[in-house]
Amino acid sequence: MSEQVSKAEIFDVFLCHNSEDKPAVREIARKLVQCGIKAWLDIEQIRPGTTWQTALGEQIKNIKSAAVFVGNSGIGPWQSEEIKAFLGEFMDRKCPVIPTILACANGLPELPWTLKNRHRVDFRVSDPDPLKQLIWGITGHKPAAGEPLVPRKEEKGASRTFSQARLYPPLLQPPDPEQATQLEILRSRVEEYWVDGVLRHSLHNEVLISLGKQQMDQAVNAPWKYTVEVSDAVNSAPQEDRDISAIYDTTGLLLILGEPGSGKTTTLLDLARTLLDRARDDIKERVPIVLNLSSWKKKQPLAEWMSSELSEKYRIPRKIARSWIQHDYLLPLLDGLDEVKITLQPDCVAAINAFIEQFNPSGLVICCRLNEYRWLPERLKLNGAICLEPLSSEEVSKYLASGGSKLAALREAVNSDPVLQGTCLAPLERSSSGDFGYETGGALGAGGG
Repeated sequence: MSEQVSKAEIFDVFLCHNSEDKPAVREIARKLVQCGIKAWLDIEQIRPGTTWQTALGEQIKNIKSAAVFVGNSGIGPWQSEEIKAFLGEFMDRKCPVIPTILACANGLPELPWTLKNRHRVDFRVSDPDPLKQLIWGITGHKPAAGEPLVPRKEEKGASRTFSQARLYPPLLQPPDPEQATQLEILRSRVEEYWVDGVLRHSLHNEVLISLGKQQMDQAVNAPWKYTVEVSDAVNSAPQEDRDISAIYDTTGLLLILGEPGSGKTTTLLDLARTLLDRARDDIKERVPIVLNLSSWKKKQPLAEWMSSELSEKYRIPRKIARSWIQHDYLLPLLDGLDEVKITLQPDCVAAINAFIEQFNPSGLVICCRLNEYRWLPERLKLNGAICLEPLSSEEVSKYLASGGSKLAALREAVNSDPVLQGTCLAPLERSSSGDFGYETGGALGAGGG
């Protein structure tokens, strides 16, 4: 074996697929990586300037297994070449070669003659779990019935994981290529402003602070809360230890409450970052949009208001925005219900509830200050609610200490100033208006309240 090959990264499985099925295969690859499986996917592993033959040639004698994916598009030209050139090598080394039917396939697609007699994995069915079946084929280890595929806690430095328990799955059919391109432009604009421009410049991102969460289902009219089962993977951890994306996944329609400065907007943007990552990696994932309800006007239908905001804030034509809302391509993350004029807040809640009844969205998050929400005569028709708890003085001290030399001057100021100590218990208070109607700044962070 050459020195170049001996130093090559060893992969568990080669994902052989038709390029037209790449989005679906990429999503499966992401889930395999979550489960600790190292998957070889050409778009990620082929160095620019080299050919796929060269790249795969460096790996062919080391990859431990192969999965051949087949959907409605059948076997693609390059996929056929891969099968002819390389699958024989896998068979000679007695490595598993796993025929895998994609969820998009209508009926059983035609398989290559070399694979027809092999036991296949079928993603069109849910029982047995196709992902577990695929992992069994790759590793030779059969997961126990109750064994979770994803570790319940992330190790330090590990990539952000996505919850397996989702009330609302991704889109059944992806947008057409033109729509997908336009949605990616919107996704990039949301990420550029809110994640790159606001969240990453906040102190919250420099020293990640874990805000306590208290479940408040009585704050919403949740029609399913007594019947929907939440998975053990989510229920196993205390509420305060659950990632906001895991909480969102089990509700879909979520209310975030908290006192001024408790970190509602920062929590919302942290969720937005996760949802933006999903939309980037999978064409069937809906695109999150961050909007502030302070601009809502009396008797304005929420869909009309959102279309207007998408036009003004993200430069999306209103006609396209309305179409995306109707097709459920978007995940509205709406901050600032408490910033609506106080006499209009009940009407705004009614408009949100009417939107939910009319469009039946597969995701919606609302942020509001706790006291303002308590006085509203009507509850939001969401599936769940959490309340962010204020920081204790011990948590503030620990937070500042974790910042090292960067926060040394601030630590000294806090320790010597009782007024500043009190301010730090609500570290994410807002001060001055931002370009999108948001306010940033504050004693310990640049997220909103």
